[in-house]
Amino acid sequence: MDEQRTANSSIDDYIASFRYQTIAATAAKLGVRLYHYLRDRLRNPESTPSLAELIRQRSHTALPALP
Repeated sequence: MDEQRTANSSIDDYIASFRYQTIAATAAKLGVRLYHYLRDRLRNPESTPSLAELIRQRSHTALPALP
């Protein structure tokens, strides 16, 4: 049982690391400091645009809104 938990934990750690790196890379490409973005997003989620919205704004292409 402990081996299974360790394996699951390793997979979860890998996924979390991959997601963080992806978000960090996207923020860097947008010229956004990740720490400041996450702080603002957590403090004021209604007034801080999502990374997807920032991408839309920077690309000048209207992407369809998600339902």
